Amino acid sequence: MSSGSGGRAGFLVVLALVVVGGGLATVGWVDYARTNEIVASAEETEVTVLESSLSESGGPAEDRSYTVTIVYEYEVDGQTYQSSSVRPGLSDRSYSQRRRAQTLADKYPVGERRTGYVHPNEPDQSYLEQPSRADRLRDNALNAGTVAVGG
Repeated sequence: MSSGSGGRAGFLVVLALVVVGGGLATVGWVDYARTNEIVASAEETEVTVLESSLSESGGPAEDRSYTVTIVYEYEVDGQTYQSSSVRPGLSDRSYSQRRRAQTLADKYPVGERRTGYVHPNEPDQSYLEQPSRADRLRDNALNAGTVAVGG
């Protein structure tokens, strides 16, 4: 009887890994496809920065992370929208280096007008910075890794 319960436990572990792996693969693929679609169709728009802040979390210096929050508003077809998306996709606004986080926050002072990007068919989808070729390569590699781990 114990071999039957061991087989069931093994099956449940494999099933859990398949479900989690499938979920990771799906998230990676959907983010990759969605980000590429948003970037390809984005149009420039003028945004006004409402909030620009940097927060710190963690303990010792090597464990600290710095989060940048930038809230901005923009108008499309007479309707005002607000967003805090800096880059398209599931990109994170967390940095391990304070200098990099501060540089981003300093680019968007409160009250300033800047150029942002908006999806023409989904005006509530916007972001501030076009990903560089290196950013897109890194994000694509991370998404491919997520798909591979998921698979």
